[in-house]
Amino acid sequence: MSARDRYADAGRGLPVSADPRLPSRVVLCAMCTGRGLEALRALLADWNAGLFGQTILMGVAVTMPLPKTPRELRKGALLVGSAAPALWRLPFIRGLDLDGFPETYPRAYARMLKDLEAAGGTA
Repeated sequence: MSARDRYADAGRGLPVSADPRLPSRVVLCAMCTGRGLEALRALLADWNAGLFGQTILMGVAVTMPLPKTPRELRKGALLVGSAAPALWRLPFIRGLDLDGFPETYPRAYARMLKDLEAAGGTA
């Protein structure tokens, strides 16, 4: 399952639709590290304050940085992610940082895609 055509990196900006009738649907993504969770927490606070404009937050995806991510970080992901409409905890994929798009993904990625499709979040 490769989804290159379905997703885009917004860099450090949010893809805000110019047409309020067609709001952008976004998934915030973060690495499950202290810095990543803090950045995600700040973005969720901005979303909660209405600073995202014409966007619909579909949820957050938190990627585990190691095969065995420390319990404290996993708990932090649950805590921070509880402020979002949905939380997907995505397991570590060896070589993802070098290969970009692996040939196969763990089941958690398919569950996220299924949830997004059910919510009308993908084309």
